Amino acid sequence: WPLTHSLGSVCLCFSSWRHQLPLRRRGGLGHPKPLTPADGFTVVSLRESNFVLQRPFNEASGTRYSFDGTVRELWVLSSDKPHDRQSHTSPRTEIRMAGYDYSSGLWQFEAYGYVPSGTTGVSIMQVFDAGETATTLMLHVYDGALRYYDRQIVEDAI
Repeated sequence: WPLTHSLGSVCLCFSSWRHQLPLRRRGGLGHPKPLTPADGFTVVSLRESNFVLQRPFNEASGTRYSFDGTVRELWVLSSDKPHDRQSHTSPRTEIRMAGYDYSSGLWQFEAYGYVPSGTTGVSIMQVFDAGETATTLMLHVYDGALRYYDRQIVEDAI
């Protein structure tokens, strides 16, 4: 189909980590090892059942999503329907992470993403139900910049 009608395409690789009590790290000669962002976290296994696909209600999953065993690719067209007949949201194809209680404890989520050049208005990540508003965090790409909601630039020229 013509890509000029595409709102966005995103490729993602996921991992999830649960925080545990940190172990004291020692380097050579009893010196402390430098800390890493993963210190105190253990990998949580993600199965296919943890990835819940939401896509336009009138499209088969293979028309807006692919998974080759490593990379998950999602895309949406400006003419797409919402994920549910009763929804009044904009077109979307997204993955909801299920199966773990992310509402308590300390979690680290890691994903590598690719947003094709020229794609704008695509949502990369949303965190729900942790505050007074519908979302606690939303990361979007607008005009080549990763933004916190549609405001503060997190990373430019991505």
